Amino acid sequence: MLAFAQILTFAITAITSVPLLVSYLRDVDPMNPIFIHLHVWFGLAFIIVALVKMSERRKLILNQLGLK
Repeated sequence: MLAFAQILTFAITAITSVPLLVSYLRDVDPMNPIFIHLHVWFGLAFIIVALVKMSERRKLILNQLGLK
């Protein structure tokens, strides 16, 4: 489930970065501010999901090594 969430949030973040990059390269404001909000919120969700996955992976490795 976390893998799907990570892929989904990354894909949406990448897709929303395209119009923002085009606006930046043209030196104009983004046509629709919703792209900024989506990019920021899904980017934040991606970071949170990645941190949760890393934490779970770390616990698994520590358990396998008998350190915890």
